[in-house]
Amino acid sequence: SSSMSVTFQGASMPRILEYSSLSCMPQGYRSAPQAGPATHTKRRSPDKGGAVALRDAQTGKRLSILLNDAVEFTAFTFAPDGESVGVALANIVKIWETNTGRLAATLTGHDLAIKSVEFSPNSRQVVTSSVDNTAAIWDTRSGHLILRLRGHSASVTWAGFSPDGNTVLTVGNDRTARLWEVRTGREVVQIKTERALSRGRFSPDGRRVLIFGNLISAPTFLGLYATDGTTIASWNKKSVMAADFDEEGKDVRVVTPDEGGLTLRAFSMLEGESLYTISGHTELVGIAEFSSDRRHLLTAGFDRSPRIWNASTGDLEGVLNVSPRENSLSRVTGLVDFSPDGRRVLLLTSDGTLTICKTTVNRIGILGHSYGLFRSSYSPNGSLLFSADRNRLLIRRSNGNELLASIEPPESILHVFFNRSGSRVLTTGPEANAYLWSIPGGHRLMVVQGHSREIVSADFSPGDLKMVTAGADGMVIFWDLRTGARVHSLPRFAEKPTSVQFSPDGSQLLTTSLDGSVIVWDATNDRRLCVLIPPGEIRYSSARFSPDGRIIVTGGKHPRIWARTCRLRMELPPQEDAIIEGFSADSSRFTTAGFGEPVRIWNAGDGSLQATLQESQFLPGTVRFSPDGVWVLVSGVGNTNTKLWDSETGRFVYSFGGKAQVGEAEFSPTGREIVTASTDGELDIWDLRLERRRPEWILNQIRTMTSWELKGNLVYQKKNQPVPLER
Repeated sequence: SSSMSVTFQGASMPRILEYSSLSCMPQGYRSAPQAGPATHTKRRSPDKGGAVALRDAQTGKRLSILLNDAVEFTAFTFAPDGESVGVALANIVKIWETNTGRLAATLTGHDLAIKSVEFSPNSRQVVTSSVDNTAAIWDTRSGHLILRLRGHSASVTWAGFSPDGNTVLTVGNDRTARLWEVRTGREVVQIKTERALSRGRFSPDGRRVLIFGNLISAPTFLGLYATDGTTIASWNKKSVMAADFDEEGKDVRVVTPDEGGLTLRAFSMLEGESLYTISGHTELVGIAEFSSDRRHLLTAGFDRSPRIWNASTGDLEGVLNVSPRENSLSRVTGLVDFSPDGRRVLLLTSDGTLTICKTTVNRIGILGHSYGLFRSSYSPNGSLLFSADRNRLLIRRSNGNELLASIEPPESILHVFFNRSGSRVLTTGPEANAYLWSIPGGHRLMVVQGHSREIVSADFSPGDLKMVTAGADGMVIFWDLRTGARVHSLPRFAEKPTSVQFSPDGSQLLTTSLDGSVIVWDATNDRRLCVLIPPGEIRYSSARFSPDGRIIVTGGKHPRIWARTCRLRMELPPQEDAIIEGFSADSSRFTTAGFGEPVRIWNAGDGSLQATLQESQFLPGTVRFSPDGVWVLVSGVGNTNTKLWDSETGRFVYSFGGKAQVGEAEFSPTGREIVTASTDGELDIWDLRLERRRPEWILNQIRTMTSWELKGNLVYQKKNQPVPLER
């Protein structure tokens, strides 16, 4: 059947993101439907009696935007300037203003179903293609028909403007592609082929066109032509799943399926050589699509795990989640579409759900490290980026472009500890000495000498007046940072201390040890205030102060919440050696994890379980709340992917993929970026500007076209039960 066509609205227009969950984002190319029968079909959702249900892939929540059988939804596109949106409903097109939702124009004139809708580069015109064998150019402000492009003898399956807006390319089932002069409507070039055609594409400079044959046939015809109709190259070797110009427009990348359909191979159309192989899907791959900026490739199939790849190298960049509902068996079907900047991808799944997923845009691979990269983090103010391998610690500007300092201690680096202001860093290694360095200059300030074995943990007091170190020799030592002198130490531990942490006000010190003990100390001397967990009660001890300093949470088989006065407030349900991973910035929630256990999110006030990240079983690595508490970032030892979760619902949002194990992952202080450190020496920065706003005006517009009514917080279907309008 023929597919619906949908495109995105501009990421440069923040207000447009108010309905990004519906299907948003910017200008440019939209994937067109494949050539097929002359009839059009409506997408049905079996769980809602033929209605199309829209879901947000970032939260997994239904937006309650339902199109019933009365709506024949055949194409959808946003204008390049983000100011308007065009929707094809059977043989008409409606154009709305995105700021106000006002219906600006209705385009009527096609006799049969419209196959594609495309705006001109300046957003002032629209070109449509139709099953009635014609294409048409319209004025978007008045809705008037400007030109009717006649000449095709069968369905026109796609039409689009050249980059300069002066030419329109049309392709059709009559096996021809035609170039038309926009000013006069005159046909200037006709290209004849041996196959029915499904879509076309202009090169970035507008001097060449790429024409696709019917993608259902095998092998698939693919033709590259100059705009004067001269043949440059053709492809009849293997079935084509995707093809597009490279970023510079010099070559065409062609993606074909390998035998068995589990792997794909990319070729150069002009050179004929293999570029790379795509592998990783566990079931048949049925879809491949290049992003509009030509930097990414999406593949999808029956394993319900669409993947994003680097279009130049074939490296895996991420795995998308398109089955937000529990027990969902939905898979991606015929519709795949990127926003022109690659920031979003729209997927249509077999249950009729339209899903928006965030892609891995602005991923910056930063070189400069050897294998063994294990640490990455931002400075507290977000201006600096730190990364450490076993030999050196690098300090960069937060964008990763400018290297400010390279710190290379005499011994290899095992641990890195930063002070609260990000002005100092302590590096420790396999020997007893540690080294304190200035930031961003990277000058050595102090050699820490006092332990007889390696230092395993350290922390800085508020105000950077003191530092505490814990060593494998059982000693916990306090240091004066102004003089570098040793101030005092705690009684020697029988077993190696594993962590030390100052309270937020610096008056207390929290220690954990290999013997399972958790102890609170007076940070001004060596006086023990209380023993929260005695030695031998649990196998693995972990504990954290809340950011506001009011409570302490301890792990183990029976995680507990304590007042800072050492009074037990409550005990959580039994777990398998729970490890306390961290708090949200507002101290309202904390996370636990364990060996083979899922990550759990708890309410710090009443101890209630708020969410369980069901698929996040792992050997604990990094678990971090975003600064605003909306997201949780999880990476595990031995895993090559870092996963992002919704902290309120516990739903999986996104997977940041790589080829090597991720050592650590951190949010930037703004929460807009994530930095990951991989053991192959690559440091990656990921854009994370996700939007979760409700598309109010689109709800109201669609309501007028269906039998659904919006009243307050409920959506009513006439003669049926109300459906809650979820956030």
